[in-house]
Amino acid sequence: MSKTSYYNTTHSVHPDLGKFEQKAQGQEEQILDYFKGIHRGRSPSQVLAALFDASVPLTSVRRAMTNLTNAGELIKTNTQIRGPYGRPEYQWRRAYKYDQGELF
Repeated sequence: MSKTSYYNTTHSVHPDLGKFEQKAQGQEEQILDYFKGIHRGRSPSQVLAALFDASVPLTSVRRAMTNLTNAGELIKTNTQIRGPYGRPEYQWRRAYKYDQGELF
């Protein structure tokens, strides 16, 4: 996972900053575990609906998925679906490094 999961754009300070970082890392872990259990692409809105309640913003899911992509854990595919706001949304899948173990 990324070195910093939470982007401190609100200039929060400790102890809140630590709580926010921990929550962001937890979201990344949940999302990665979710992708390890499925073999199809999923969009951020699909991940949100599958894992989180209304208290988690879609932007947090997008941030987590971007961090996981940058860390080499997820891959953004070329496949798009229609998102909840009628706009196209890309889908992500697990990184190929996880596929190797499934061949045996």
